[in-house]
Amino acid sequence: MNKNLLGFFIACVIFKGSFAQHHFHASGNPPKLPVEISVFTFSHSLFKSYPFSLTNDGSLQAVTNNGSAYSATGKKGKLHGSWQSSYANGQLLDQGHLIKGVPNGEWKVWNAAGQLIALRTYNADLFHRVKREVELNHPKNYSFAITARYKKEGRDAVKFLQAGSSFIQQRALRTSDIADLVHINSTDMLHYHPAFNDCLHHGLYMNYFENGIAKDSGHYKEGLRDGVWIHRTTEGTWKGAYKNGIRYNEWKLYNAMGKLSLIIFYNKQGKETGRKKMGLS
Repeated sequence: MNKNLLGFFIACVIFKGSFAQHHFHASGNPPKLPVEISVFTFSHSLFKSYPFSLTNDGSLQAVTNNGSAYSATGKKGKLHGSWQSSYANGQLLDQGHLIKGVPNGEWKVWNAAGQLIALRTYNADLFHRVKREVELNHPKNYSFAITARYKKEGRDAVKFLQAGSSFIQQRALRTSDIADLVHINSTDMLHYHPAFNDCLHHGLYMNYFENGIAKDSGHYKEGLRDGVWIHRTTEGTWKGAYKNGIRYNEWKLYNAMGKLSLIIFYNKQGKETGRKKMGLS
């Protein structure tokens, strides 16, 4: 009798262990996801990254070795509130506002002569909403175009949430000290680095030539270029529209005399489908 009970008990333990192992295999080790989804682990380092190590909260002010300066406020180890830095001659270098390290509202950049060279508009709340949606990575339930592009493009779509999409950074900034950042920006505007890593554009975007004429102008919607934009290049002036950050329909090139010289046609995927050269009179 006791032997039978012992045998039954052992059988139950074996069965239970076998079931538990099978259950873990089924729910704990699902099939691998497509590459553009499975690589999302990169986002954790992206979103948690922060360029500076703040030792104290409250007012932050300093003058660098070359005479440039900055004024800001910190909260819980991140820049939070108004930010501005200046050249050694006292001229403003950049100015904006941050919420827990993420820019919000207008961000402006000037050259040492006092000419506005860049204007960006950011939205910190939208950044965090997009971040949460992308992290959730629901196969069907999403509302932002960036999320849809991430599902198709993977890592390539991350650039829309980084400072590199705002200001062309030809080299990496290797410092965690704010004074170093300001010193570098005040001596080399070709490699301007803002006081943040993460951002999301929403609103007016402008680049200017030194003579004050707009080089690039248009609007962003929820992190992507949207609507009519103008780009002035060595070829002439391009005018056309973006949808979800992709060129579509007709893009027209005007020469220095303001005459239409070329039309490029794009499909909904942003692929060029044809060109039409215009006769010049």
